Amino acid sequence: MNDTGNGAIQLLRPSEAARALGVNEQTLANWRYAGRGPKWCKLGSAAVRYSTDSLREYVDANTQIKTPGKKREKKPGAVPRGRPAK
Repeated sequence: MNDTGNGAIQLLRPSEAARALGVNEQTLANWRYAGRGPKWCKLGSAAVRYSTDSLREYVDANTQIKTPGKKREKKPGAVPRGRPAK
């Protein structure tokens, strides 16, 4: 786990975690309810916290690398998808 150098684990409030991820705080609440998003812990009866490690792990696990691909060529005689032109 990430610590602050003195052995303490760094935990963030949902507002701080949302700011770090660039999402709305309500989005984090929705993710918690749906069982998605970064790992979180509940301290006491209501205090939700996110460790900086769990945020890093979530970002790393959801980082996408889009490789440049070639454009799909139309096959001769292929039927176009979608609505027919008027």
